[in-house]
Amino acid sequence: MKTTKAAIIKSAVIEKIQMALGVMVLIIFGVCTIMALFEKELASDGFLPFCIVMDVLAFILILFSVKRKQSVQDFKRYVAFLSADPTGSIPVLAVAVGESEKAVKKKLDVMIKRKFFVDAVIDERRNCILIAGQYKKPESTMGEVSVPASGPDAQETGGQEMKYVSCVCGSCAGVNQIVKGKEGKCAFCGSPIR
Repeated sequence: MKTTKAAIIKSAVIEKIQMALGVMVLIIFGVCTIMALFEKELASDGFLPFCIVMDVLAFILILFSVKRKQSVQDFKRYVAFLSADPTGSIPVLAVAVGESEKAVKKKLDVMIKRKFFVDAVIDERRNCILIAGQYKKPESTMGEVSVPASGPDAQETGGQEMKYVSCVCGSCAGVNQIVKGKEGKCAFCGSPIR
């Protein structure tokens, strides 16, 4: 599961399973708890404490499901802001999304562990997220930019300028720059883009 899309699908499936199990357990043992409260015979055999424990576990399962869903929604918001900020600054992201730096850093760490970001790390020294392969963006958000070829690109293009175009990833909505006419890889999620 190298791409963000696969990680998000996996997370959505887990979230739905957690929610379904949580709701089913809560309904079943919630009814049993209510019955045990009114039926003294059921409550006397330790059934009531068992039902209460199961109710609490069901609530915890539902809470995990909601948090997982929120994590996917936060990822999509963060990608939109990070694609507009080539520095990946956590303080800038925190201001943009209206959360504390500590909360943003914690959420980014969870997203990296869940493989929402491919090849990403949090740089504690510079207080930013580093995403492998992320290109610096031109002044405009969409369009073409010409860059003199250097290194291996110079040999491939005969030293001529290379034209880069900005494009939006279909998987994560991150804005990327790729060489015009070639297939690239999203700097945020690793999905192929054209």
